[in-house]
Amino acid sequence: MNTFLFVNHGGSVDVVNSEDILEFQTSVIKRAITDKRIEMFKAIKGLIQNNPDIKVYILGVKMYAIYMTMLLQKYCSICEFTYVLEDIAECKNKKINTGEIISLDEYLENRIENSMFFTDSDRFIQEYKDVIPSIYCIEYGYVNDKPVIWTKDIFEKNIELFYETYSLFSDNLSKTVMKEWIIASLTGEVRHLRELKTDNQYFNELTSNINGGTYVDCGAYDGDTVSQYVGFAKNYDSIVAFEPDEENYDKLVHRIKKEKIIKASAIKSGVYFRYGKVFFNNSKDETARCIVENTGESIEVCAIDSLHDDNIKFIKMDIEGSEMDALRGARNTIRRLKPTLAVCVYHKVDDLITIPQYIIDLVGKECYDFYLRYHGRSLTELVLYGVPRGFA
Repeated sequence: MNTFLFVNHGGSVDVVNSEDILEFQTSVIKRAITDKRIEMFKAIKGLIQNNPDIKVYILGVKMYAIYMTMLLQKYCSICEFTYVLEDIAECKNKKINTGEIISLDEYLENRIENSMFFTDSDRFIQEYKDVIPSIYCIEYGYVNDKPVIWTKDIFEKNIELFYETYSLFSDNLSKTVMKEWIIASLTGEVRHLRELKTDNQYFNELTSNINGGTYVDCGAYDGDTVSQYVGFAKNYDSIVAFEPDEENYDKLVHRIKKEKIIKASAIKSGVYFRYGKVFFNNSKDETARCIVENTGESIEVCAIDSLHDDNIKFIKMDIEGSEMDALRGARNTIRRLKPTLAVCVYHKVDDLITIPQYIIDLVGKECYDFYLRYHGRSLTELVLYGVPRGFA
């Protein structure tokens, strides 16, 4: 006889077959026996101990380089690093306090045999695997200069909540993506996840039928997604683009002017659950700065509800871990208008739990069809789509 669990959805109750939860749990855990990243770190530490003169090179100086440096220091006791940039011109403008920076041409010219090379770029590995003797690819998701660490314990302790999200999805692709994402996050093996990658992040068949209205871009960066939306939308009334980073905001404004996007307005602000000021971390990667507690520079933030726009049709969020706070600040808009949602859910381990289930708490289960799509190349760019029921 099956056992049934009762799961609350903002006051309502669902009956869930415990055998279905067990099947979901087993299908993940049986393929997540070992974390290949930890095994690889152990092997690297052994190589270093046997060959202390070996040199360590990391491709790039942004987020991957930052967290790979931290992990190699932690697990392998490596202290000296050299960072390699493919663009020679960038070498003069970039700095990193844990090692020197050289160009890829310089590295290849010296043909350093006694070395280890770390990257998360498939393209780079395929292009240089026959030239560079030892290339390692160790993959984690990351936010705020830190890797996002998944463990089996976290997954199993929250299995009912993960299954609750899994059961919300409207197609099998979404369910498969969620399973493969969790397996890849637990093991570092992303090969099967990459097979599920789809193109056209945010602007695709799930969001293609939006007609008119306001597009709200939270985390507009340099305006790339604003420009993409203009080329994608059949028609729209206005665009509101939020970007708190000063350098990125200037690029956003420049792009709007250059491309003559007359219906777009740029707002130098973060998106949050309230109006005011918060701290913004000083990440070395300008694409990955986020709101943090009591450190960094002070920035303005505001809530989507404060726009008082009754015509919002589409909200996109990629704001480095602040998505949940931004949704809280859009609760009235979501309740009243039921806009299409495209929200990144890879910055925190519990994003797959808290974000979709918060939306359900706001509007119930009958308002949205939910989809999960993977648009990345490693453990990034996982997007939850909330499509108003009957829209897709």
